[in-house]
Amino acid sequence: MKIVLPSAAYAFHASSGQLDFSAATGFDFRRLLGIFNLKPNQLVYAIGIDGLGGSYSGTTLQLECDTAGMSDADPLTVFYDLPTCGVVIDRSGVITTSGGAQPLMPANPMRAGASFQNVSAGDLWINDLGDADGASPSHWIPTGAFLDLASVGNPMSDWSVWGLTVGQVYTAREW
Repeated sequence: MKIVLPSAAYAFHASSGQLDFSAATGFDFRRLLGIFNLKPNQLVYAIGIDGLGGSYSGTTLQLECDTAGMSDADPLTVFYDLPTCGVVIDRSGVITTSGGAQPLMPANPMRAGASFQNVSAGDLWINDLGDADGASPSHWIPTGAFLDLASVGNPMSDWSVWGLTVGQVYTAREW
C-alpha cells in the first residue's frame, strides 16, 4: 500500500542533505519510493533517476541531489510502500498499577493496524487520545473481548491501558 509518511516520521537536515528516519519504527529503505520538496517544487529523491538517488546508513539517508538553498523546515512529501502486513510488534503485558493508566503502544508512524485482547478476569480500558481510565472516551474491553483495529486512524498517538487490578493480563500487537 502506497502512503505518504507523516512529517513526524522523519527529520530533514537540509544543510547536510540528509533525512533521518529514526522516528519511523520498522522503516525499510528498500520501500522508499520518492521524496518531493514542496517549497522549491523539486524532486529530491527518486528510485532509478540519476542524481536523485542516495545512500543510507542506519536510519539516515544521504541525498545525492543538491539541497543548498533548502531549509530543514521545508515541507516534504515522502512516498513509501507500506507492506500490507508489516513487522508485527508484541505489545502484550500486565497491569502494574491499580486504577492508573500505563503505556500500551508508543506513537508509531509506521503502524498500519493493531489488535487487543483482554485475557484477564476483569474489564480493561484502552485509549488512543490520552491516559486511559474507567470511563469514556476510553474504550471498554470486557473480559475475553478481542478488538481488531485493521486500520488505525491516528498512528502518531500514544495508546494507554487501564485496569482496576494489578496482574490483569492482555495480549496486544501492532503492525
